[in-house]
Amino acid sequence: MAAGIVSGIWDALAMGKEAVVNISDLSLFDWNKPNDIYGSAIHAILFGRLAQRDPRLRETSTLDIITDTEEGIDQRLNLLKFAAARGASPHIIAPETCDNPRCWSLGGEDDGDAQDTNMVIFAGKTALQCLLSLENEIRALEDWEKNWARDISVIERSLNTLLSANRPATESISKLQIHEGVLDMWERILQNADASDVVISLKGQDSSGSETGEVYGHRVVLCEASPVLKAMLTGSMREGIQQKITLEGCSSTAVRLLLALLYTGSVPGDEEPCLTNLLDALELGHRWQVQHVVDILTSAAMKRLGMHSLEAVLGVALRMQDMELLSVCRSFISGHAKEVSTKLAARSKGFTDQAVVAEIHRTLAGGTTDAGSRAKKRRCVL
Repeated sequence: MAAGIVSGIWDALAMGKEAVVNISDLSLFDWNKPNDIYGSAIHAILFGRLAQRDPRLRETSTLDIITDTEEGIDQRLNLLKFAAARGASPHIIAPETCDNPRCWSLGGEDDGDAQDTNMVIFAGKTALQCLLSLENEIRALEDWEKNWARDISVIERSLNTLLSANRPATESISKLQIHEGVLDMWERILQNADASDVVISLKGQDSSGSETGEVYGHRVVLCEASPVLKAMLTGSMREGIQQKITLEGCSSTAVRLLLALLYTGSVPGDEEPCLTNLLDALELGHRWQVQHVVDILTSAAMKRLGMHSLEAVLGVALRMQDMELLSVCRSFISGHAKEVSTKLAARSKGFTDQAVVAEIHRTLAGGTTDAGSRAKKRRCVL
């Protein structure tokens, strides 16, 4: 009985049936439990069925946030708000059973102007990553501003719904209307070396050749922000005894950037940090598991992503296994396949990081596919 109710809720989410979900017994439903067929609750609302386990399903169509009717899209957006309000996370990873990649088609079989996106893969990716991948694939198409404006608008509305519901506290400073004096106070605390009780000692130089030295912090703040630092500073290891952390290959500028974000959620001054320091701070944030700093820096790295920065950003994403950043890099590669391939083949001024080169080859090899037959003006190709 209970299994049947839960199965019905999954089906209703995937079909965008807002009214059915509203009358269902949701006390039995786990909003953050992965599902072999639908991925997660957010995956289901956005993309419908993602698995192809039963051969009989191959001939059935799948409605989603792009191919549904206008009324259906509105219901799906309402369901997104409904699910997010109940704690459904867009960061749940779809199981490997969600093995049915999909592309979207604009135009019919005899339409010379028909367009297909590249395939979007769902298995191993979060709903947020899938949505960003779809947006990147559409923006890579010719005349997307004219032909796919409605679809980009729907994606942006979906992203806004998810991001506003799952926004980290550090990104909500203006919404919470924290007085500037509070941030100034925390900045003064950070800069007060006399009151600090932890030394971060920097050995060697980072990739940019920046000078190293010592940076100071406060044990209570660092322990609250990072489980890694808490284990180091409160245990019996050398760091705990000496209250001193030694870092190699990281500049003082990058460490100060991380601490500024850790203490205040903002960067002092008007100048934007250079990409090298931003990525160094992001790697350190991952190592120390300071999640709110990682969120801020990941978002900043995405905005800096371009041909000139692809190797550096993708390198960090691979080393840190940052799946959200890695998904955006893969989508960028697929959307700029010609330029990336040209740079890949260049003997000089090409890509030098072998891990990055291998990832680019894998992405390009799987990024182009025959979309198959076309039917309606707007549909997904399974």
